[in-house]
Amino acid sequence: QFLYMYQPFSLSTCITIIQGNQLFSAKQYEQALALYEQAIELDPNNHILPANCAQCCLNLKKYDKAISYSNAALSIDPTYVKALLRRAAAYSALGKHEQAIEGTDYLLMSDIILAVVT
Repeated sequence: QFLYMYQPFSLSTCITIIQGNQLFSAKQYEQALALYEQAIELDPNNHILPANCAQCCLNLKKYDKAISYSNAALSIDPTYVKALLRRAAAYSALGKHEQAIEGTDYLLMSDIILAVVT
């Protein structure tokens, strides 16, 4: 097992994530999304991978898919801040402002928001 971002992954998962990250950095979001989806198949219990997919979908303006991926990440870790924020951004982009604030009460009641904002 290998550690990537403090998460244990198999070598094939780690390579797939690194390749996805490189594509994401090159703004090749469709290709990055495809690799992150492959990584989910290899490690379906990791909350970071669907959150990465959500960010790709946000960048591609595929807001419904971003919400689905964010929800998938939150089903694994309901406290994952990036997934909460990405879901809120997708709802907001769709004009669904009431839904955008759902779940953000967790952020307001914790010190986590300070770490994200500062």
